[in-house]
Amino acid sequence: MAKTHYFPSDQVHFSWDAGNAPVLTVESGDTVVVHTRDVSDDQIGPDSTVDVIAGLDWDRVYPLAGPIAVDGAEPGDTLAVEVLDLHTEGWGWTAILPGLGLLPDDFPDAYLRLFDLSDGDLVHFREDIKIPIEPFMGTMGVCPAGASAQPIMPPGNLRREHGHAPAHARDHALPAR
Repeated sequence: MAKTHYFPSDQVHFSWDAGNAPVLTVESGDTVVVHTRDVSDDQIGPDSTVDVIAGLDWDRVYPLAGPIAVDGAEPGDTLAVEVLDLHTEGWGWTAILPGLGLLPDDFPDAYLRLFDLSDGDLVHFREDIKIPIEPFMGTMGVCPAGASAQPIMPPGNLRREHGHAPAHARDHALPAR
């Protein structure tokens, strides 16, 4: 019979490393409830100002919950992961980080924008500008075989860029390692 597991929120790692022991082992068909941290590892909060950008500890960026092992999974298997639901903390942020991004020379100054997401469906940029939100997992994956302290920062985010899939449509196939 399938079980529901609650992943301990204090168990994160900051690099892909085959030496990271599984924090949790589940059976195929089990459900795992995970409360994830934001990409800054909670260094940016709903009351932050742009001043926080200069003090970011980059060793804490991209905290990943895990590893989670699937009992019986072997290299060459495909792991089907279905994200059943995603909830925000009621706020979010975006930033211009000096030296990063596509146009770092054109945007050299730090910028931080906080958003109230308590509406649940819309971001209110201004009274006359409202944009629908679709929460997504920024990074989800399987550690590459033999990886040792490989950085997590990806070239992009795990999301459906085209087709505008609804927020609940989060099926992913990952290779077992």
